Amino acid sequence: MTEAEVIASLKQHLMMKGWEDREKIKEILVDAHHSNMNSSYAKKLEPMSHIWINNQRPDVVCLFEQSNQPVIGAFEVKKSSDDWQKGLGQARHYKDGVHYSVLAFPGR
Repeated sequence: MTEAEVIASLKQHLMMKGWEDREKIKEILVDAHHSNMNSSYAKKLEPMSHIWINNQRPDVVCLFEQSNQPVIGAFEVKKSSDDWQKGLGQARHYKDGVHYSVLAFPGR
């Protein structure tokens, strides 16, 4: 499984089911990393762009509403749980620029 495949799965889940008890996702933007843009999942990942938060780029940024207020969440995605420590460090960089910062990887 590639990271682009995990991102596509996360994006589909967010679009279909939302994010926990939060209201519907309004917008989802995927990082325009070359591995995403050149993957077989590129069309599913659109729109893509570079968003910088504390000199780091989250894999996915989404906008949703919570109690009628706009809220931004950032996801650091890893293709397996083996990279959780690195991913957690990356996700921590985003917390100053968003309301929620999350590490995501596929379940077993």
